[in-house]
Parts: sequence; C-alpha cells; structure tokens
Amino acid sequence: MPKKHTYFILFAVLLVSITASIQNVKGDAPATVSLLYNTGTQKLNVTILHPVSDPNSHYVATVVIKVNGSTVLTPTYSSQPSSTSFTYQYDVTADDGARIEASATCILGGTTSACIIVGAGLCPTGGGGSGIPGYLGIFLIIGISVIIIATVIYKKKIKKLNN
Repeated sequence: MPKKHTYFILFAVLLVSITASIQNVKGDAPATVSLLYNTGTQKLNVTILHPVSDPNSHYVATVVIKVNGSTVLTPTYSSQPSSTSFTYQYDVTADDGARIEASATCILGGTTSACIIVGAGLCPTGGGGSGIPGYLGIFLIIGISVIIIATVIYKKKIKKLNN
C-alpha cells in the first residue's frame, strides 16, 4: 500500500473520529421525561430516565414545572437518586384541561421536556417525528461530507499523477 494511501485513510479516520466525538461535548440531556398527574391528590409524578455512571457528579440539576405556561416550581438538586430512572413527586394544583409541562436539565447541559393535559393525556405535538436527536444530524452530515470531499480530492490527485 502506498504511503500516500495510508495517510489518506488515517486522515479520513481522524476526521470521522473528531466529528463523532463532538456529539459527546454537548450536554447530556435526560433520555426521557414522563408525567403522571393524580387529580384526587393533586400530585404530579415526574419520572426521569437519565443513565449516568455517577449520580453524585452527573445528575439532573433542575426540574421546571409549568401549569398553563406559568412556572409554579423550580426545584434544584445536587445529585440524582438513581443512576438510571427515578421519580420526583410534586404538589401541583391544576384543573381539568390544564396544561402541565416539566423540563429536566442535566448539570452538564441539555434539557428534556414532557407535557400533559389534565384529564386528556399527552399534549398534541407540533407534527412529524423527532428525526435525528440534537446536533447528531448535523455532525452526521458534516462527517459524510468530509469523507466524500476527501475521497474526490484523493481520486483527482491519483488521476493527475497517472496522467
């Protein structure tokens, strides 16, 4: 294998690795947030899935609770009770038809939200699927573009050397 070919492969692998690792630099939002409201007790259960290796140093730091768009609670935390899934319970007053939203934010950045309408279930979504989450889609496009451009440049140089 020619030396130039080896350098090209190493360069392409390096670019793909850097592009893929950028995804890990951005915040680590909780995977899911789900809500369950009991109208009889007026308690809101917020279940958060946020898998971490150390719940004392990497955790959900804040949960913001809104009713009909107004913030009613903003508890903060210095750790999370479990390294995977856990549930916080809050006293929230809401009538039938009220829109309850909860947003959980990781200490390292990234927020995940959920919404329910009391007596009706999940809030209607804006339409369409979520697609590729976060900035992963952009990094995927950049990575593929870099590989294609590098391949085209490499092939042009090889063609030029052969002529």
